[in-house]
Amino acid sequence: MKKRDVHARLEVKRKKCRYLFEHYNEHYIHVCETHKRREFEYDIDMAVMKPDSHYEMIVPWNWLVASALGIGVGVGTITHLVFNLTQMKILTLSPLLVVIFVFIFLSLRSFVQGYDRKRVFLSRYASYPILQIPFDNRRKNKIYQFIAHIEHYTEMSINKRKIPDEVLQAGEMKTLRRLASEGLISKSQYKTAKNRIFKNLDNVPI
Repeated sequence: MKKRDVHARLEVKRKKCRYLFEHYNEHYIHVCETHKRREFEYDIDMAVMKPDSHYEMIVPWNWLVASALGIGVGVGTITHLVFNLTQMKILTLSPLLVVIFVFIFLSLRSFVQGYDRKRVFLSRYASYPILQIPFDNRRKNKIYQFIAHIEHYTEMSINKRKIPDEVLQAGEMKTLRRLASEGLISKSQYKTAKNRIFKNLDNVPI
């Protein structure tokens, strides 16, 4: 087995998950993702990635709206109690207030768990997210440095090796197939990405 010469390394911990990224042997990225008790490891040839990444933010608006509605109902109920304070109304509305506060708590927790920010590198032909680096405010400088490093060396890898398009497309399909077999992308997502690559293969001049 060829010795791994690591050029850059980044470790990010997010929500009980651990991500390790290593740029090694000039042209490859090793990714190790640990989600609770499951661990995934795979390698990406930098030549199958687009050199420019983009910022992506996932906001679970449904839970944010649910939280806002719950807070609105809770404030309205408390206001009604304050201006119509009787023992009967307190006994009647107290269980409702408990339910509302529990609903607000669960909605806010779901919002926090679903909210995510990451930097995404797309594959060259299918334009599918092939490398996703989670964002962490505590390590943002290191993350920015690592992303700039990957963008620079991806461009170099593409230009330096001069790999034919059909070989790159086959390599990209192989990488996506491996991600699908590991369960990191669904079968339908893999099929969509594969169809995009086949469409590009049909346009390759003979």
